[in-house]
Amino acid sequence: MRRLIPFLVLFFWVSWASWGWAGPPEAWPLFELRGVRVDPPSVGTLLEALPPQTITVMDPYEKDEVEFLALDLAQVFDAVYTPAWREEEEIVFTCLDGYQPVIPVARVKAHSAWLAFAREDQSDFTILKQESGEQKTIDLSPFYVVW
Repeated sequence: MRRLIPFLVLFFWVSWASWGWAGPPEAWPLFELRGVRVDPPSVGTLLEALPPQTITVMDPYEKDEVEFLALDLAQVFDAVYTPAWREEEEIVFTCLDGYQPVIPVARVKAHSAWLAFAREDQSDFTILKQESGEQKTIDLSPFYVVW
């Protein structure tokens, strides 16, 4: 039986102002490495080092190309954890609703992963998702991990 080691936990449940078009948040979510909280660089410092980029991805819920404003996820982790995170096995994200997806570090290293924080084509950071036969608007804030 494979043992899950929650070595790297990125908490998304911190409440802060929406990025929208008004600018970046004043604080990051909580970051932990093997159960110990890690203090990330300030948002301003990180945005100077890693300017946001416009990316276009095929969104599986909207079934169309969507443009997001995003940061390279590996570079964010490098800035927060140093490149030492690349030697770990898995990343555990804790979402606002309590969902905890686990992503292998190898996947982040092998593919372009992005930490999206705004839609380029609309002011709301939302997507349309088909649920129970209805199309619902889903708030993505504060972040949406896309590939």
